[in-house]
Amino acid sequence: MKTFTRYLRYRLENSVLRTLVFTLLSVILTQTIISECINRMHVEYNETGIYTLAIVLGIFCTLIPILELSGFKNRRNLDTLYFFPIKRVKMAAVHYISGFIQVLIIYSVTFFAAYAHLALQTNYF
Repeated sequence: MKTFTRYLRYRLENSVLRTLVFTLLSVILTQTIISECINRMHVEYNETGIYTLAIVLGIFCTLIPILELSGFKNRRNLDTLYFFPIKRVKMAAVHYISGFIQVLIIYSVTFFAAYAHLALQTNYF
C-alpha cells in the first residue's frame, strides 16, 4: 500500500502543470463563450452557454487517458515502469485514479467558475 500511494503521489506531481494549463484553458474558453451568450441574450437568443461544460468534459475525458497511457508507448519507458516494485494491476489503478482526479479538478474548477459568472451576470441562478 505504501508503494501504491507513493506512485500515485508521483503521478499527480508529474501532471500538476498539465492539469493547471488545461484548467486555465477550459476556464478561459467557457468564460468567453458564456460572456458572448449573455451579451447576445439581450438581443435575440435565450441561451446561457452551459453546453460548453459538456464539451470541456468530453474533450478532457478523451484526452487525459491518452496522455496518462502515453508513457507505455515507448519501449524504454515501458521497461522502466515494469521494473517498479508495484504490480501491474495496481499500476493501472494508479493511472486510472490519477486521470480521474485530473478530470475532476479540471471540470470542477470550470463548473464553479461558470456558475459564479452566471450567478453574478444574470438573474437565472
